[in-house]
Amino acid sequence: MTSDPNIRLRVDRLQNDTESIYELVGDFRTDFNDFRTDFNDFRTGFNDFRTGFHDFRTETRGRFDRIEETMTELVRRLPEPS
Repeated sequence: MTSDPNIRLRVDRLQNDTESIYELVGDFRTDFNDFRTDFNDFRTGFNDFRTGFHDFRTETRGRFDRIEETMTELVRRLPEPS
């Protein structure tokens, strides 16, 4: 049986490579979870903004409707042109 004198060195390198790969995967998972958290925070903030903008639009529409009603009433009360 032929034995490779560098077998121990090869096994050690493979173990080191395997550990490095697991570390990279762990770092990726951590980074991905951080990204997911940041994205969820952004989405929540955007939804809050969208709700606020919708409320603003609804309120503004109501105000313009009241202004239009007032203007219509003013025009109705004006005397007819001679």
